Amino acid sequence: MAPLITREEALTLGALNDHAGIEALVERAWHVRVERFADSTDMCSLVNAKSGGCAEDCGFCAQSKYAEAETPMHAMMEPGQILEHARAAESAGAHRFCMVTQGQGLPRATSRRFSRALGSSPSTRT
Repeated sequence: MAPLITREEALTLGALNDHAGIEALVERAWHVRVERFADSTDMCSLVNAKSGGCAEDCGFCAQSKYAEAETPMHAMMEPGQILEHARAAESAGAHRFCMVTQGQGLPRATSRRFSRALGSSPSTRT
């Protein structure tokens, strides 16, 4: 599928800083959304699988140990806990389930346990 706008057009829209221009963009975006999707919604559920104390300093992320936000800290959830959250999200009507963790990736042992747990669940797809 071809992009709806060019990169240059996107950069121009991203540079808008006057109230009227931003308001016009939001209004047009709403009309496009209604034209293409009517009043449908697509629900996604998110679980914070490992929280707080990240050594990265992304600036925007509350999980960073440098952030001023009071983010509760907890260790990586067990795969079974994550699957419970995924099943609850599915029961609540979510179309997608996402997980966030602090840091650059999962430790190898956690990743292997998680992969095994996913493989044992008939309701998960890769």
